[in-house]
Formats: sequence, structure tokens, C-alpha cells
Amino acid sequence: MHFNDDQRRRLAVRAKTLGWCMLHDLTTIVTPATVLAWLRRLIARKYDGSKLRSPGRPRVLEEIQRLVIRMLQHFPYF
Repeated sequence: MHFNDDQRRRLAVRAKTLGWCMLHDLTTIVTPATVLAWLRRLIARKYDGSKLRSPGRPRVLEEIQRLVIRMLQHFPYF
């Protein structure tokens, strides 16, 4: 038997309220560990902030690049 994401989510939310011991007594289709793993993944997906992050470090201003090059030309021991 295969569950879709919505079914897994509903089972995981309900399982969380029951607790590990009650789950162990009631589960016949899946193991309690599987249901709790679904819940952990659901929570991780909810708080995943990767879509909010920018692609990387901002570029260095051209003026700063020119200043660094000028400093290196005047002070070659850097």
C-alpha cells in the first residue's frame, strides 16, 4: 500500500498526538518509526528556508576592486 503526501501528512499529525507507545499498539500498516519519520520530514520541509536565500555572496564593488589592485601595485609584498 502506498500513501500520497497528503495522506502521510494527516497520519503523521494524528500520530504525533498519540505518542510512541500508543502508536506501537495501534499500527498495522506501517511501523511507528515510519510514521514518526514522515512527521520529521514534514516539519523539516515546513521550516526549510533554502528558497528564501539568495544565490550567493554579493559582488565586490568595482571601486573596491580598483583600490585593491592599486594597493598591490604600490605594496608588492602583500
